[in-house]
Amino acid sequence: MLIVVTGLDGSGTSSIAKELSKLDHNSVVVKTPSPEYKDRNYIDDVVRKESSVAHMLYYLSSTVFASDYIRNNLDYTNNNVYVVRYLIDTVVSNRVAGIPLELNYNLYGNQLLEPDLTLFIDLEEHQRQNRINTRGKSILDEVLDKDDTREKFLSEFQRLLIPEKTIYVDNSKPLEYVVNKTYKELKVYNEKFLAENRKIELKGDIFTKNDIDSISYKALIKNRQKDLKSSKILIKKYDNYAGGKGNKV
Repeated sequence: MLIVVTGLDGSGTSSIAKELSKLDHNSVVVKTPSPEYKDRNYIDDVVRKESSVAHMLYYLSSTVFASDYIRNNLDYTNNNVYVVRYLIDTVVSNRVAGIPLELNYNLYGNQLLEPDLTLFIDLEEHQRQNRINTRGKSILDEVLDKDDTREKFLSEFQRLLIPEKTIYVDNSKPLEYVVNKTYKELKVYNEKFLAENRKIELKGDIFTKNDIDSISYKALIKNRQKDLKSSKILIKKYDNYAGGKGNKV
């Protein structure tokens, strides 16, 4: 799955993504902007003051680059890829700044990978400020010092996040507790994701897990690997039993 990890700056997105990846075998963490995008502080300071649109395009470009990099180099269909900051972050920050950017994953004919799940990291404001002050406050961090601006950020996130594809993470507890709890929720979501979206192909016949009950589904997978003919016999028998649930799509 492609899992976006987002939240207000200083909420702990990088830390949580890193620790989740340690628990999640074969997973990868990708951050935007990636190391290829240098002089970020200069962009956030000088370029942003001179041209807000140029500043936006820098971050938008880093998102496109990350999407293409993941598509071309990582097995995100079989392993989880955690992306710290993605398109939603660029859209939210620029909309608050007055640029009417929309959450559109098709940019100039380039179809960006869409998140299968988003982890929104939440943290009490005094804890968030403590984390930022400890690491050192950046120019963009100062933007969120204003209560009204911070509320606008949260409001935009809330508007754009899809509830059924979002896990809200309370990062106010110790990191180990938060990561373990989130990982358990993630595994539950992953099972649901596979059940609802992965299709089983049998030489032109496509069946989904929603079409077949769990017992027959497991038997179908086992037989698919063993013998195509017996799999089709199983499906035919299931059709007769369940009144045609296992229909061809």
